[in-house]
Amino acid sequence: MILFDAIFRYSGTALLIILALLAFRRAQNSLPHLFLCLSSISLAGLFMGYTPEALTLPDVFLVPARLLDVPHLVFIWLFALSLFEKDFRVRPWHWLVGTVFCLPIIIARIFQFTELGPFPLWATALSGVLSFGIALHMIVTVLLGRTDDMSSQRRASRVYFSAMIAFVIVAAAAIELILVGEWAVYLRTAKVLTIWPAIVWTMVWLVELRPAAFAFDPPARKRLHDPEIVSRLHDQLITEMQINKAYQEPDITILTLAKRLAVTQHSLREFINSRLGFKNFSDFINSYRIEAVKSALSDPDHQHKSVLQIALDNGFSSLSPFNRAFKNQVGLTPREFREAQRERREAR
Repeated sequence: MILFDAIFRYSGTALLIILALLAFRRAQNSLPHLFLCLSSISLAGLFMGYTPEALTLPDVFLVPARLLDVPHLVFIWLFALSLFEKDFRVRPWHWLVGTVFCLPIIIARIFQFTELGPFPLWATALSGVLSFGIALHMIVTVLLGRTDDMSSQRRASRVYFSAMIAFVIVAAAAIELILVGEWAVYLRTAKVLTIWPAIVWTMVWLVELRPAAFAFDPPARKRLHDPEIVSRLHDQLITEMQINKAYQEPDITILTLAKRLAVTQHSLREFINSRLGFKNFSDFINSYRIEAVKSALSDPDHQHKSVLQIALDNGFSSLSPFNRAFKNQVGLTPREFREAQRERREAR
């Protein structure tokens, strides 16, 4: 059993180090690469620190390894959010969640390497609840953005990634319940075996030995290669958006638009993604909505209308998403933009 454990443990550690090195090359300019690098290093600490007794490292290496593995789930969580969440930035609440998650584990490590006694049961339960909560948030966030995603490769990857995380969670919970009593000696080996397939899968799926695959860059050869088909679809799309003003419908979806254009969802997604350069359907729709809002905010005839009313007239369903989308695209808040336009008119 020790030999079996060592094969998977050390091969997994080697793969994690390779992942970390590959990700490190682009970590400075890419949040997903940064968090993939940190996740790999932290998981390598888990693999080398959480071992059967026969493979236990000397304390001089064991203590750093056990401290290194503390934030591994937080880094995986941030990696998933940065990879799949639109306009992701690390915000204060991410730091708060990460700190609350890591604190009881750090205390547990202190108990482990001192003579303070067994770690309190309530703190162990808290750590388990927080782990489940972070993993659940990760899965829900990844899956919720699937419909809006223009990249077919990334949409499929959302499902695979969620399934992988769910598998690890269920498997880890199952072995905790099964391997008790005299079977507990196999717990550390079993945990390595639940994580090892995910490491291999991540290596193949995300990296593929090509940085472009990790970024979900579109393939060099496009399916929409017929100039006549591309031109016709472009004209139909322009007509639907600019003449029929489909963007003014708050509940419009990629499926609705594809049916009106008499094309498949896949073809429309590929066109909007590869030909127009939009990663998300909401970005594409919002580009038209915001241009219409800018026009209305610049028009003296619409000065009597509130910003909210103009946003609602042009397809936005509420103020908060509108303000966020407008600021991201224009660089000003709607009120700042309206005031700037008013000052420009008065200066003429």
